Amino acid sequence: MVSLVIPVYNAERHLEMCLSSVLAQSYPDWECILVDDGSTDSSAGICDSYARKDRRFKVIRQKNRGVSAARNAGLGEIHGENCCFVDADDWMEPPFLERMVAAAGVSDLVVSGQIRESGSGQSREILPEAEGVFPLSSENAPRFVRLEKSGLLYAPHEKLYRTRLIRESGAAFPEGCSYGEDLVFNFRYLERVRSLCCVREALYHYRQDGSGLSFSFRPNRFEEDYGHWKLIRSFYESRDLWCREAAEYLYRELWGIVYDGLFLYPRLHPSPEGYLERILGIDEINILGAYAAAFPCAGWIKRAILHRNSLLFHAVFRGKALLG
Repeated sequence: MVSLVIPVYNAERHLEMCLSSVLAQSYPDWECILVDDGSTDSSAGICDSYARKDRRFKVIRQKNRGVSAARNAGLGEIHGENCCFVDADDWMEPPFLERMVAAAGVSDLVVSGQIRESGSGQSREILPEAEGVFPLSSENAPRFVRLEKSGLLYAPHEKLYRTRLIRESGAAFPEGCSYGEDLVFNFRYLERVRSLCCVREALYHYRQDGSGLSFSFRPNRFEEDYGHWKLIRSFYESRDLWCREAAEYLYRELWGIVYDGLFLYPRLHPSPEGYLERILGIDEINILGAYAAAFPCAGWIKRAILHRNSLLFHAVFRGKALLG
């Protein structure tokens, strides 16, 4: 059996399309846990109507505690050998579950492609580089890096998890986390994964309307992004996946995190004391010089970062403020 967990909060606009796509699955052995996270619209009634229509739907309710708490509540109710997460505004093509289960074999994680649906009606297909199973081991490190660069490892949807491994790993969605909780869950789970299977098909539609936290102003952006970066680097090191491709990829990402953190400073009011100095004080600044060519920005910015010249950034930002 496959257990689907769907957190629901004020999703009336798209919820019926999502649940109809569950009913339309060609793979029949599923249960669907709908977690109503304190919705104030008609979402609760829609959930109930599908539960009356098909006993494979189960509705649980809680006060509004956020998507992580809703997913965790759903995980506590599942009975399937395998587990999938679905967002309430997304939908699946009918063969999705059948294709994922068929691909699973002895793999601990199945990752498929996705179709990103924008608010403007445009869609973009994102696929893993190659089909098939590969052990999560040092000889396959470059392949894992390429999979991570595709962006398909971060979200919990378009994946098939082993329920047993979720429980053994203690993987849960961190409820005190305002951003990146999916990444934390997946990399905790990956600590226990022996092999992955990639499905080079896009049968999951991910609705991306530009309103999520990744698109919004986050005053603690640097701390969150840098914390996630360290978690990923630690994973690469602990699983013996560190290689040239991993270093090039992760240090280019760190260049972007440092750059974005520095240039967030003018938008922080009041400006945190020592903010620029804390960013330029991270240990990895000493290593970034070896990867400077990989990140596109002005030469003076790179030199100031590598020399930890916080005074120059203070002067630049003060000058911009005076010029209005």
